Amino acid sequence: MGRQPFTVGRKKLLMAKRITLLTIFGMLFWQSATACDACGCSISGNGMGILTAFRSNFIGLSWQRSTFQGLPGHGGGGTDYFHTVELSARYHFTDRWKVLVNQPYRINQRKLEGETDGIQGLSDTRIVASYTILNRKKLGDETSLFFELGGGVKLPTGKYNPDLHETDLPENFNIGNGSWGYILQPNLVLNHKKSGLVFGGLYQYFGKTDNGYRFGSQLSTRLLAFNEVKLSDKITLLPNAGLSAEWIVEDQFFNDKTVTGTGGSGVFANAGINLKSEKFLFGVTYAQPISQSYSHGEVEAKGRIACQFSYIF
Repeated sequence: MGRQPFTVGRKKLLMAKRITLLTIFGMLFWQSATACDACGCSISGNGMGILTAFRSNFIGLSWQRSTFQGLPGHGGGGTDYFHTVELSARYHFTDRWKVLVNQPYRINQRKLEGETDGIQGLSDTRIVASYTILNRKKLGDETSLFFELGGGVKLPTGKYNPDLHETDLPENFNIGNGSWGYILQPNLVLNHKKSGLVFGGLYQYFGKTDNGYRFGSQLSTRLLAFNEVKLSDKITLLPNAGLSAEWIVEDQFFNDKTVTGTGGSGVFANAGINLKSEKFLFGVTYAQPISQSYSHGEVEAKGRIACQFSYIF
């Protein structure tokens, strides 16, 4: 009994070191490199948000809309609307290994001087395999930590037109980006009683297209706090709020010169609500920009909205 305080103190110190290492890893990931044409941004999803908190198999359908307004003197002051409908599925092959598949369908529209132009179709497929490093690691009687790290590929399945700019639409308006991509995706969930924090990240690096064009790498992150409110034995309400951010590197021509009017970054305040039953999850999230710089100030991001419906099994 006389050695117990020392043992407990040493365990707490080791746990503090682990949490510090995870925090440092997260900061390094946030600082990784991060394409956006004036009034035409390449939008990519950044995971299933609060669904990360539920470590189950699922099939889900989501919709999100992002809007960019061209500022006066740039691109004629038009407005771009990017709609993404995405079918997602995640399956656990073992307690540690799982695979996530995302298939988006994109609808990109530009409204300028009373006219609407755009393009739509199936976009690039993403496949990510994840390994659970910490599975409900106990940090105390009522606190646990979950951490997984995923890696995968983006397949060039979406339609890519290298001459799209000849139709008065920017390169980044393409449904697909015409090249293979490589993905790094960490997810971390800290649970304490009925509350928790969800951290998710998505980094994508793109190869060159057949004509040598390279879209800029993209990094998106999200940190959400959530709380579980029991409405009944089978229904749970999960309000959440937090911050999200994205960094996008400038595109490059075949000669490695940067493409004018591409690249950017933004920070968003997020708020959402989720309703969960034994088998289903429905959620709505709204993101409001609080700091941004896209296409060197030529465009302005507006509020974003996303909805998701998932079957959990």
